[in-house]
Amino acid sequence: MPSNSEKSRTNWYAVAYFYAAYQTVRASLMTDPIFDDLPRLRVHNPNWIANDRGNNHHQARRGRGQPAPPGVSDLVKALYPQIAVEYTQLHSASIAVRYGIGLDGYHADDLVAAFHKIATVQLF
Repeated sequence: MPSNSEKSRTNWYAVAYFYAAYQTVRASLMTDPIFDDLPRLRVHNPNWIANDRGNNHHQARRGRGQPAPPGVSDLVKALYPQIAVEYTQLHSASIAVRYGIGLDGYHADDLVAAFHKIATVQLF
């Protein structure tokens, strides 16, 4: 049976899949025409602006009474619900590996399938 350190070394594929998905989504955000149609964009959130397409943080950071710009995860949930579950799954798995929790409860085939769905689905 592999030790915890051996498992943690072999689980880094989950991080790679997440960041490949993250870059895929960011590329879609940069070209998504919704950001050129402010009224349509603001249906999702009245505080969002066209420049939010370039945000590179994962989640909105709550400010001091100010609306927080959306993170990539927030944009995925609102604009691309067809991949939100898979994106969240990959993000969670990536965090679990990076912070030493491990991938117990995650299956490699599911993470690979999640990435492939994100990489192949038409987002807009």
